[in-house]
Amino acid sequence: MIDNLKERNNKISNQVGLPILESVIIAILFLLQGTSELRYVILLAFIVLIVSKRMFAITFPLYFGTALLVYLPYLILGIYNKHPNFQIDIKFQLYFVLFYFYLIQRDKNDLLETLIGINYVVLAIFLLLKLQLFPNFWSEQTFGYEGRIYGPSINVGNFILFYYILHGKSIDKKLLISFLVSICYILLSSNFMNLLILFGLLGLLSLDKRTLLKGGALMVVLLIILLNFPSLFPALVAKKLSFVGNPMEYGSVAIRITDLLQAINNTKYDIVKIFVGEGFGATTTIFRVNEIAPSLSRYITFLEIDNGFYYLFHRGGVSLLLLFLLGHFFLLRLIPSIKGRLAFLLVIVMTNLFSIHYYTLWFNVLYTFMIIQKYGNQQKLFSMSIKMIQSK
Repeated sequence: MIDNLKERNNKISNQVGLPILESVIIAILFLLQGTSELRYVILLAFIVLIVSKRMFAITFPLYFGTALLVYLPYLILGIYNKHPNFQIDIKFQLYFVLFYFYLIQRDKNDLLETLIGINYVVLAIFLLLKLQLFPNFWSEQTFGYEGRIYGPSINVGNFILFYYILHGKSIDKKLLISFLVSICYILLSSNFMNLLILFGLLGLLSLDKRTLLKGGALMVVLLIILLNFPSLFPALVAKKLSFVGNPMEYGSVAIRITDLLQAINNTKYDIVKIFVGEGFGATTTIFRVNEIAPSLSRYITFLEIDNGFYYLFHRGGVSLLLLFLLGHFFLLRLIPSIKGRLAFLLVIVMTNLFSIHYYTLWFNVLYTFMIIQKYGNQQKLFSMSIKMIQSK
C-alpha cells in the first residue's frame, strides 16, 4: 500500500512540475547559507520544500531518531546554562534536521544534477557581485582584503567531486566543467580551505589509470588561466597559493592556532564540563591582538573560534566529541573503497581544522546523506525505519 501511494505521489509531482520547484528551492537554500537576517525566509523555504513532497508515506529512520535523542541532552544543558542568544547556535541544528528530513523523503536520485545546477548559479552570482550588479545578502561589504569577494557559501564543487568518488565515477566532461566553474568562484573569494579540499578531492579522483591523464590536463588548464588572466582574481589568491607548501606560515592559520590556545586557557573546565561541556549556545571570547595597529586590539566574542573539534568539545565535552568521532568512524567503515574513505577524511579534517562550517552550513549534511544513501542499506542500523501513513 505504501509503495502504491509513493508511486501515485511521484506521478502527481511530475505532472505539476514539483521536481523543478524543489531544485529551485534547494538552490535558494544553498545561497541563503551564511545569512542571518533572512532566517524567516530560510524557514519558509524549508517548509515549502517539505510540503512540496506531498508525503503520503513518511519515512523516519531509526538512526535519525537516535541522533536527535543524543543531541537533546546537550540542547537542554545549553538552555539550563542560559547562554545569551543561544538561538543563534541552535537554529543551525534546526536547519540540519529540516534539510535531512527532506532528503530522506526524496525518491528520485537526481542530487548530482541539482548540485551541478547550483554550481552554475553560484558562479553567476559571484561574477555579478564582482561587477557590482547584484545586492550582497552575505556581507555588509562585497570586497574585502586585497580584493577578495564575499558571497554565497562555496563548497558545491566539493560535493560534486565527493559524489563522483563515492559512486566510482570517472572524470568526464561534466566533471571537468564543474571543476573549472568551482575553481573560478573559489579563487574570486580566495577561500583557502575550500581550495585545498577541492584540489585534494580532484587528486583522489585522478588516482586511476583511466582518469590520471584527464586530471593532469585539468591542472594544466587551470595553470594557463591563472598565469594568463591574473587580473580576473583577487591579489590575495597568489599570496595564499604561495603558502600551499607550508601552510603553518600562513597568517590565517597562525591566528586560528593562537585563538584556540587562548580559548582553552580562558575557559575554566572542571571534571563535569570536560565530560559534558557547556551545552549548545555557548560562545567563546578571545582578545585579538593587532600587531600592526595595537590600538585596534580588542575582545571578540564568536559563536565559536574557527575550529570545529573545539566547537563540539565546548558544547558537549569529551562525550559529544567521542560520539562524533565514533559516528564518523562507522560512516567510514560503510565506504568500501580506500579512495572514498580518504575523501571523507579529507573533508572532515580540513573543514574542522579551519572552520566550524561543518556544523553551521546545513548542506554539509549531504556528505553523510550520500554515504548512507549509497551504502546504508547494507547495515541494519541504517535500513531500519518507521513508515507512517499520512491521510490525504
